Amino acid sequence: MDLSFLRSLVENPGPFLSVYLDVSAHDQGADAQARQTRWRDVRQELATQDDGAGTLDAVGAALSAPEDFGVPCVAAFGTHGRVPLVVKLPGVPGRGQAGWSYLPDLLPLLVQTPPRPPHLVVSANREG
Repeated sequence: MDLSFLRSLVENPGPFLSVYLDVSAHDQGADAQARQTRWRDVRQELATQDDGAGTLDAVGAALSAPEDFGVPCVAAFGTHGRVPLVVKLPGVPGRGQAGWSYLPDLLPLLVQTPPRPPHLVVSANREG
């Protein structure tokens, strides 16, 4: 499994804000508005846990990008007012989750990261 995409994240010091946000479009016309409403609710809860307003603003900007994510879940990781990693996920881990911690919460991301397919190398010649 190639985890080099995590380098930009783990090279930063904590604390980290890890957010797994359900961005699935239940109603095609209101998907951006629904995403913003979900983020606003999550942000209010996170603001009571830590006073990292700069990080909350940066993650909010990354999650409210105008493009359609086209996936059911987006994982965003922020620290010190920056968002070093945003990843589209094929499924929502549980109900979605968010929280502050000294290390980024990578387990839901790693569970959904597909492993490299196994392969077999064969060397054949005329003798067998």
